[in-house]
Amino acid sequence: MARVAGSGPAVLALHESPRSSHSLLPLIDTLANRYTVITLDTPGYGESDPLEPTRPDANDFVAVIGGVLDALQIRKVLLYGTHTGAALAVSFALMHPQRVAALVLDGFAAFDAEEQRDFNDRYLCPFEPAWDGSHLAELWSRVRDLYMWFPYHHRDAAHRLRTELPSVGALYGTVRGFLASGAGYWRGYRCAGAIDAPAAAQALRVPTLLTARPHDLIAAHLQRIQSSNHVQVQTLGPSIEEWAGAIAAHFASHESDVAMVSTRSGERRLAYLGQGALHFREAEGVGRPLVVIPDLPTGTIDTPWTSERPCWVIDPPGCGYSDPLAEGQESIGNWVAALVWLMSERGIDAYDVTGSGFGAVFARHLAALDRRARLAPLQAEPVWSATGVGTTGERLVPKPWADPDGGALFATWYRLRDLRYYDEIAQGIPRSRREGAVSEFDTQRLYAAHKGLWLAPESSDLITLLQAARFA
Repeated sequence: MARVAGSGPAVLALHESPRSSHSLLPLIDTLANRYTVITLDTPGYGESDPLEPTRPDANDFVAVIGGVLDALQIRKVLLYGTHTGAALAVSFALMHPQRVAALVLDGFAAFDAEEQRDFNDRYLCPFEPAWDGSHLAELWSRVRDLYMWFPYHHRDAAHRLRTELPSVGALYGTVRGFLASGAGYWRGYRCAGAIDAPAAAQALRVPTLLTARPHDLIAAHLQRIQSSNHVQVQTLGPSIEEWAGAIAAHFASHESDVAMVSTRSGERRLAYLGQGALHFREAEGVGRPLVVIPDLPTGTIDTPWTSERPCWVIDPPGCGYSDPLAEGQESIGNWVAALVWLMSERGIDAYDVTGSGFGAVFARHLAALDRRARLAPLQAEPVWSATGVGTTGERLVPKPWADPDGGALFATWYRLRDLRYYDEIAQGIPRSRREGAVSEFDTQRLYAAHKGLWLAPESSDLITLLQAARFA
């Protein structure tokens, strides 16, 4: 997945781990008036699928970068990378110098041998979901510590950072990055920790700006790399304007190809409605098409589905990786209308629709409101959706909120965990045990639901409306 903005010569930007291209929006704002800025979600982060190797190295990521440029028919690019993205950018520039017009390394880690071992052994600790939610306490503490010490596991005066904690929103942005990448969060980091940065910088043969702002966790590492005929080391002040100006000035004297960007490739698709995009997975087949609605608040990428028929697994608006409805237009009719529109755009005259859990409830509405749709057997449907009996007015799934103490992470985890076995709640406690057969909700499926809720909080709004508009 990539964000694309602007027009003109091509700039490819690589983000830090475990974030996504979303963290590069300030760079897009800076450069899009002059360049086509392509901010790539590196494999395993953001909305990009992970690489096949269980322990990928820099060569695997470099191959992806080259493949993206090939697909866009870009022979030569202006390349930017920050933190992990800087390590991947260096790796690409060393292997393919003829394809890099100019390079910016923003916060390039320069570990010595002992620091590399410490980084790989302790910084990249396992991150495994736990049924009791204890992984969330570890995650929240780690994210806060990341901004207090570097490395975060050396909690002493020598490693104390001189910057203040960022905003609550920024903390949760990092949390969402960890949740999205999950147990494989370390794969990109590992590439950064494996590079001999001073040697790599001396080997570069492309015009390179190496820089960092004072608040950067590894700003001090600038002192470990020497300038050369190809590498300019520049210390910046805290101003974002100075940062943006330095990058723009470095790129201005070098030329890259003009980008011609195609938006359609692979089995994952985006369909643009006007106010946003629907995200879906498409598989070819023979017979009557099948539409699948994931168990909200999970998304299409967490929903395994095999069928010999043509199949679409669709994230409703505001769920998974689909954009939300415009403010004030949140109604069941509008949520369903987006999917009806998609089927029309695909030229589908008749189809079956199914779903799981809360997705099954949505499938019922879609079948009722689109004459072309026929309801197929549903999975793990809440009892109240079919019987119209029982739920209180209390919201089944709370909308995530960025509280300063991390408690919202636990509140949403336990609510999602327990609602697999209950159909109503009172004062935040699940009541009315389900009588129908419900498949076991294992930790990985719970993790997918929790991640989906935090990546797409509007999915809780849809669940609330489904709860309120249940069928009689």
